[in-house]
Amino acid sequence: MNCNLKTPVDRYIAVNDAIRAVFNVGQNDPSILGTSRVASLFNAAQYARAAYNLRSSGEVVSDPKLVESYFSDVPKPFFLAELDASQLSHLIKLYGPDIMRANIISANLLETDYWPLVTGGACILETWATRLLDKPILKNNPGLRREVLHYLLQNAPYYSHVTGTMIAGSNAEYSLMYDETFPWFLAVYDLGKQPGLTHKEWNVGMAEEMCKEFYDEIYAATQRRSTLVSGNGLQILRLPFADLQLEKKGHLKSWFLEYSATLPPEFKKFLPTNYHGDSFLGAHVRYTYVGPHILKIVKERISTLGVDLNKFNVHVRTKQDDHLTEGKRINRILLQGMQEENTGFLSKYSNVCDVAIYFWHMQSWSKNQNGFIGFTDLSFKGNIVHDTINLATGQNGDPKNEEDLWDLLNSPLRLHKNNVDQHFEYLNRYIQPVYIYEEIVSQIIGLEKRIQKLKIKIETIALHAQERAIIKNILEQFVFEKVTGFKKTITIHSSSIGEAFKNKKVAEELRKQLHNLGKRYGKRNEGLNVSCAFEFFKRLSHELTVEVDGEIIRISLPMEEKYSDVLKILASELNNEVIEYEHQANAEKLTLAQLQKEDEQTLKHVHDISIYEIDLSITKPTLFPLKDNMVFGHAVQLSFDSSISDFIIEAQKIEDSNFPLEQKRRLLVQAMRKILPIIRTYIQVMMGIPNHAIPPHINKKTLEPISLQGSPISA
Repeated sequence: MNCNLKTPVDRYIAVNDAIRAVFNVGQNDPSILGTSRVASLFNAAQYARAAYNLRSSGEVVSDPKLVESYFSDVPKPFFLAELDASQLSHLIKLYGPDIMRANIISANLLETDYWPLVTGGACILETWATRLLDKPILKNNPGLRREVLHYLLQNAPYYSHVTGTMIAGSNAEYSLMYDETFPWFLAVYDLGKQPGLTHKEWNVGMAEEMCKEFYDEIYAATQRRSTLVSGNGLQILRLPFADLQLEKKGHLKSWFLEYSATLPPEFKKFLPTNYHGDSFLGAHVRYTYVGPHILKIVKERISTLGVDLNKFNVHVRTKQDDHLTEGKRINRILLQGMQEENTGFLSKYSNVCDVAIYFWHMQSWSKNQNGFIGFTDLSFKGNIVHDTINLATGQNGDPKNEEDLWDLLNSPLRLHKNNVDQHFEYLNRYIQPVYIYEEIVSQIIGLEKRIQKLKIKIETIALHAQERAIIKNILEQFVFEKVTGFKKTITIHSSSIGEAFKNKKVAEELRKQLHNLGKRYGKRNEGLNVSCAFEFFKRLSHELTVEVDGEIIRISLPMEEKYSDVLKILASELNNEVIEYEHQANAEKLTLAQLQKEDEQTLKHVHDISIYEIDLSITKPTLFPLKDNMVFGHAVQLSFDSSISDFIIEAQKIEDSNFPLEQKRRLLVQAMRKILPIIRTYIQVMMGIPNHAIPPHINKKTLEPISLQGSPISA
């Protein structure tokens, strides 16, 4: 039991700090999107707020870091970790223990005198799936595309659907899940169409039924998750988009007129004066995010079910934090204004409407009864699961062939309702004793490869330095000796060139190095007399000769008194490069020494294992870094349980310790063996696996941290 966490605020801060530290490991600048997607989101709120403040004051935002970090749905965001203890305590009481994974909150939700209607929703096709269906391998093969689409729908919900739907288990009596059967069934129908199919084989009704079945299942899973989080009988209401009647009642049209009026003048020409609802079905989704009367409409529709929501005065949409932004293109438009490159993009009706909504929202977010909470969703290897096509590689590229496509789709890494057992088999490999040794051996092989590459790199740097030094010395010898004509010959002994040109034809190599002086330095050095240097390099290309006679090497250059300064400057440049190469070599030697020390320590623990006799597979799970560890990824999503949040804190301390790598692994495996059964049970309940009762330990201290006596992390 972690005795230092006396209050929920202490726990939130400790858990958040641990998660942030894990995802920032090895990131030079994690605030920039693209280094690690999860890390960037943990460092984006202050930049997004700075971007909003600049734009609100009339400035153009040019800093790429601010542009990339901006959240179009949450113009003025705060990290929960930024808040003072009283604010954070209030939010934890209001939203319940699932707020442990919350990261971002809109500024208007920092008030204390409101009652939130917590809402959420799920896309039937996650980002990774829509990207995959749009790849050439599927787009150019309608039959295969339809087969993959059916496969995706049959396996849904995926676990990332469940974790990504909403912050569950608030203390506000009711929460709300939007059912997006409409308009998703239209998109599913369009994706599944294939020329030659009969109406019976594929029709809109079939697509709608598939979507309805999905939302039945995701709603049930969300209810189960909420019960696990809160245990207080919280009722999650379900409201289909179609029942909001946003189009029928004229809400979307009136909103169109409202946001059209706030669109900056330079964009007006792209927006038609007439409303076209069928051309922008995404408006139904957008309205449930920021629509001006969404809370009032929800109350009216739910009242027909006999439920009174009048006490709720703020509609809070909870979403995965990476879904709070529309990306770089929209951000650049919002923060920098009209650019010629955006003409084609804005010519599409739905795109210009999206832009108009975000301009409107930038001005009106504080005036409406809407707010946002962004939470950290399931991740693996620093990537967000719902956003990544290939979880093994972290890539979003096109599968090479159909075999790769089905390998990707059948991977146990992506948990769904039909592969729970296979996913658990994968998780179990994290704690199997034989795996631990294999992982250590894999680490040794990796270290040895890095060491060998580094040695080669250091040797290459040293050779470059020797080559530059030899040419520098030759030039200095020409300058030193008296000029007696228009061409000069010097002699050097082969011993003076050492190992630099070993296994090379010396005469050819020296000619090459001397000929390249003009290309390498002729244009970049401001100290050279241009006309004199040009003349020298021109003569050099025609008159240079290098002859080898036994151990003697004769070199002839065009040489006049006026060329002396040119040669001195070239020699100085070469000397600077020699010094730079020496600095590089010294830095790499330090790195090499560190790797060799780590290699030596690791070898001590496995000296009796033949690294050539063990089957090492790239699919073996990785213990460290923790951001690559699937067990840790699951733990973050279950951090509402204090035993699991204790594990998160403990695991990060182990990773950050100065223990030898093998000892870190042993401690982490020991901790995972205790926590993995709890994680498995939670997943089984959420995914609807029969005969698994709700764990009795919810929010209780059941995990005793691993003993770390004598370690800096035991303090």
